[in-house]
Amino acid sequence: MTPEELQAAENALSQRPEYAWLTGTGAQWFNASEVSRGAGVSRNTVRDWCEGGKIPGALFYGPELGWRMPRSGLVEFYYGLLRGGSAASQG
Repeated sequence: MTPEELQAAENALSQRPEYAWLTGTGAQWFNASEVSRGAGVSRNTVRDWCEGGKIPGALFYGPELGWRMPRSGLVEFYYGLLRGGSAASQG
């Protein structure tokens, strides 16, 4: 995504209350627990998304720290869902 596309995606998500956990904070990185709570899915689902390359920029820091996902990657992922994908098709 270009910076302009990313900004447009974030603006679209910020209009929807279900994405307030993502767009309503200044956080730039999220762990699997934070995404799980915010999105209302299991940590295993988040892990599967990361392992499957669904969240751009997600990094695995080993078994003790787990996955970390950049805000930009999450915005891109959830904007894709908003525009016509589904969580089932993504995971």
